[in-house]
Amino acid sequence: MKGFISTLKSCNSFTFGNNKLFISASTAILFITLSCSLVDFSPEEGISTNPSRDNQVIGENETIYVSFDFAPDKTSAESLFQINDYKGKVNGSVSWEGSRMLFTPDEKMIKGRRYILDYSGTVSRKEGGEVKSEIVIPFFFMTSACNVPFLISASPPAGSIIGQDEALTYVFSRQIDTSSVKKGFKISPETEHDLVWNAECTELTVNPKDKWKNLTSYTFSFSDDIFCSDNIPLEIESSHTYYCDSSHIKPEVLSVYTVLNNAPLSWPRVSDDLNTLKYKEGLEIEFSLNMDKESTESSLSISPYITGRNFWKDEKTLVFIPDNGWQWNESYCLKVSETAKSENDIATGVVYTALFTPDINELVLSSIGGKGSDGFPVSVYSENSLVNIDTGAAAPHEYSFTYNFSESFMTETEKEKLQNNINITAVFPPDASSPFPVSYTWIADNSLTVKYSGFTAYDSVKDVYYHYMLTLKGGTSGIINNKGSFFREDINQILRTK
Repeated sequence: MKGFISTLKSCNSFTFGNNKLFISASTAILFITLSCSLVDFSPEEGISTNPSRDNQVIGENETIYVSFDFAPDKTSAESLFQINDYKGKVNGSVSWEGSRMLFTPDEKMIKGRRYILDYSGTVSRKEGGEVKSEIVIPFFFMTSACNVPFLISASPPAGSIIGQDEALTYVFSRQIDTSSVKKGFKISPETEHDLVWNAECTELTVNPKDKWKNLTSYTFSFSDDIFCSDNIPLEIESSHTYYCDSSHIKPEVLSVYTVLNNAPLSWPRVSDDLNTLKYKEGLEIEFSLNMDKESTESSLSISPYITGRNFWKDEKTLVFIPDNGWQWNESYCLKVSETAKSENDIATGVVYTALFTPDINELVLSSIGGKGSDGFPVSVYSENSLVNIDTGAAAPHEYSFTYNFSESFMTETEKEKLQNNINITAVFPPDASSPFPVSYTWIADNSLTVKYSGFTAYDSVKDVYYHYMLTLKGGTSGIINNKGSFFREDINQILRTK
């Protein structure tokens, strides 16, 4: 080092390729000093471990160690070593094989448990100097986290008030060895109870044999003595505390009715058979207790999703009114989740569901009428077969069609929308013009006659027939009445003038 510094004093530049770097001797000394410091104190310099990477799985017979490529001061080296799990420090002893420090736990480590090797601090070298270490490595013993069972949910959740007859349900991520629960599950204070498992052994229901004691706090504990079917214990221990109060009465759904969409009359009930629900009628949900409006509205859902508004007839009765009506040929599921709460903050704790299909008729075009000599009425429609129409030899070549529907159109708005969704368009020859409606006549609420003008008759000189596409628009954006009836798809019919 001294020789190198002397050389620097006599030369104030270095050449790198074609570039010359100028540097003062004092700057060079500072650079070397800092460089030596980085060598001495760079993290983990000369230290390696097993485990060596995050989330590594350590085998049953594999050794946990810290290894040094220098001679460490053993007291200093041992003082930094720690293995922890979620409970805290894992006790054990260390031994040495040369410059490798080996860890032996006092008790066998737990299969599937997540541990952390922490080796942080400063290690002294025997020959002088120190090495900084900042090693923190999470790892698993024998198997990875994906195999470790854990408690997914508790219903009701911890901290809830429970009734004297109330059952509690716990869901696990993996199939549990039910025999292990006898040791790993405790209730404090001790109370006789029954344990009921579902067929997959993933859901446990705890029932009191008689009743939970009134005005008593209970703690339900799950220890890591509980393990899954391949002998891996729970990820962590947990406890759930509940308070039993005999005055604790859960709200429940008493009934669901269809109601008229009539706010001034306070949405009168129609039927408790939801399958009689009409297009723009609503649903009334009656609860057994006065309800918290916010949590109850949040708990309500209908699938497939339909937009609508909620109204309260009284503190126990919620009404849902759809914005645009129910859809024909669609089945719905009404759901009130377990989060709906009474006004004194007690949740239902159970999910209520009701399946229904609204009573809405499909719209059918019963027939199209025209001149009997042209083959009308027509009741089967196709864009691949044609119907001839005689529009007369002279202009303006007019023709009238009568459309007969299976359902009625009662209001001016319904009728106008229907009229706007019937079109006749020229399709051949390419330069042909389309006819246009000149009058609409409603013979009945389900029968409309439309007179069209502007057809082109058969051109005998050119031997050209003129073809037109008659379309009645289907779907909810097409022809639809106030009862929600519509065509499931467009109706198309090819016409040809004589």
